[in-house]
Amino acid sequence: MKLLGQGGQGGLVGRVGAVGRIRRVCPVVPARCLAGFTLLEIMVAVTIFGILTLAVYSTFRIGLKSYESGRQQMEINQTARAVFELIGRDLRALYYLTPREYNQDLVAVQRQRDLLKMQQGGHLTPGRAPAAQKEKDKEEPPLPGIPIDLTIVGVDGGDLDSLTFVYKQTDWGGTTPVEPWALARVKYFVENGILFRSEGPVFVEKIPRFQHQPIFVAAGGAAPSGLLEPEPAQTAEEADEYLKGQPREMVARNVLAFDLHYGYWTDEGWFEAPEWIAHERRFRNTPMEIDPNDPNALFLRIREMNRPTDDIPAYISMTLTLGYGQDASRTRVFRSRFRLMVSSETFEPMPNMLPRVGDFPPGMFPQATPFGALPGIRR
Repeated sequence: MKLLGQGGQGGLVGRVGAVGRIRRVCPVVPARCLAGFTLLEIMVAVTIFGILTLAVYSTFRIGLKSYESGRQQMEINQTARAVFELIGRDLRALYYLTPREYNQDLVAVQRQRDLLKMQQGGHLTPGRAPAAQKEKDKEEPPLPGIPIDLTIVGVDGGDLDSLTFVYKQTDWGGTTPVEPWALARVKYFVENGILFRSEGPVFVEKIPRFQHQPIFVAAGGAAPSGLLEPEPAQTAEEADEYLKGQPREMVARNVLAFDLHYGYWTDEGWFEAPEWIAHERRFRNTPMEIDPNDPNALFLRIREMNRPTDDIPAYISMTLTLGYGQDASRTRVFRSRFRLMVSSETFEPMPNMLPRVGDFPPGMFPQATPFGALPGIRR
């Protein structure tokens, strides 16, 4: 009973009083009397959370769009860089000879056959053999060798051009096996918005017409109409025949423009042509107009045949337009200029190479022609 004395009784009363106060605050269930949020506080918290979530999502979406745009830009830049590198690699290995520097053994054989046929036919004018002689021509034996063609053909197709030429294969090889002399014809063209590269042999079935020209005339007579006229070079259709059935490789997609211009130098300055066919006299060496009634017409025709042809342009300027995006609605334009080092028209004398006045007759030494000069357009 001493434990319930004043001290013990006071402690018990204190505890009972505390329980009474709790019951006055939570008279029913004291265990459920916990701290909580009101409806207004919950609505404010949800609103703030939604705003923060929307801000984070918008930032993430903008970042994702920026990343996708950057990825597309990087991809299209890489595509353009690969196209320029591939074409530049082939053009730097371009192989070309003038018409008098190849197939000459076969040309000599063909001319001997033509002369023999004309002698047997009783005339010396080609193209006028009798019907019996024409039947014999069909049974002509093949040439003792395989002719090749090194023509450069650039076709102007508006914004979608094509270019075919012969290049010398080196360590990188190509899509076709390397031939004994490591030459291959390559063509760049666009079909259905895709830039293709096709490669094949340089063999042809017969000697190109621009190499095998008629050289005989009737003894003591005037040259007939059409004789001693420069033969046309290979057309775009004839050049395409070389690579028909050859494998092709895709170079780039979504090609909206593949525009080529060919730069050349004349005494008037730099010019660019929208197309180019080697062995012709169209741009740099324009053809001479010959009056058929001129008594020197035969001499002028022979002189015209011996004049140099355009052959290789000094450079090729290329404009490449690529589309990108989900529907390829966005475009990027790339431009580059490929200098053809094998062309003699790119000669630019250094200051210490310039001759003194009077050392050379006018026109024998080329003028200083800065390559960066803006060329004109000549059609």
